[in-house]
Amino acid sequence: MLLELDENAAENTSVPSHEAVATRAGVCTGSVVNVSKVYVERGGDVRASITRAKRTLPPVPAKTTGEVEARLIALACTKPPEGHSTWSLC
Repeated sequence: MLLELDENAAENTSVPSHEAVATRAGVCTGSVVNVSKVYVERGGDVRASITRAKRTLPPVPAKTTGEVEARLIALACTKPPEGHSTWSLC
């Protein structure tokens, strides 16, 4: 997409519209606009423009802590209650 939108790539040719680039790339016009915007915001760094940013936090907070998880694992490793062949969460 960025190569298609490069104004300096070929002299004597016009830069195609976002719609034309989207059609050629098989994506929606919004994707072309977003990639172009990120490219400008990140100072023209192509790699930074097409690479996803790492999350600083998980999308959903954990429901249990490491301590609770460790206790569950320890319990699951013990012998199941009488009358049961395995542990169950039901």
